[in-house]
Amino acid sequence: MTKFVAVCVAWILIATAGVCPADETLPETAGCPPLSLAPLALPPGVETNPYSYRISTYGGQQPIKIFFTSGAFPPGLVMSPTGEITGVPKISGTFEFDLVAEDSCPTGAQRVSRSLKLVIVSGKDQQAQASVIRHQRLKLKVTAIPAATTLAGVKPTEQVVTYEIAAQPPETATLYSPGGTFSVAGSVVESVPAPLAIAIINGSAKVSEKVTVSARVLERARREKSKIIYSRPFSGRQTTELAVVGFTLE
Repeated sequence: MTKFVAVCVAWILIATAGVCPADETLPETAGCPPLSLAPLALPPGVETNPYSYRISTYGGQQPIKIFFTSGAFPPGLVMSPTGEITGVPKISGTFEFDLVAEDSCPTGAQRVSRSLKLVIVSGKDQQAQASVIRHQRLKLKVTAIPAATTLAGVKPTEQVVTYEIAAQPPETATLYSPGGTFSVAGSVVESVPAPLAIAIINGSAKVSEKVTVSARVLERARREKSKIIYSRPFSGRQTTELAVVGFTLE
């Protein structure tokens, strides 16, 4: 049986934190991490020029399929079941459509949807093409502070983690992170759907979150006699970088 939990989406734009514009309801199926679709926006394309972008998912149980449900998809582009959008757009315009991701959770498949917009600019519009070029892939470096820490006790523990982000070229862009994952001895123990949106200004940004290490994760780490790894992906402008924090038990 599937139950639903309300998750507050925290948008953090540099100096602003903890603002929740709306509640997002995510399905949670027993034994499987909550499933979510990662992208908030798709990079623009240029008419008659090759386009390629992969839509990412977070959590859930593999294999995960992504499919088109409604709206207008740019003629000339196709999307694979893994979320890979490829092809050569035939016409310019703004195309809005809905996608659904479905996982393979053995106790009941999880389904999540997202509405997206893809802008295809005219191949004759030089100014628009220049704008697309400025929005090509970024190179990201994400540093977690602290990168490692020691935990004492068996009760749930909170740790403030700060992420310093550097991007090249040093432009203004928005990154998205759907949540974090706790792993012990190479296996995922718990996923935390805590979305963040981060504005990079002139190539840099800083954002903090409060990470809660649950009793379940602590117990697994003690049983395995292994450290806890907390990882959080940051995605945007056709690239993804992973931030990692290691927790060692006393």
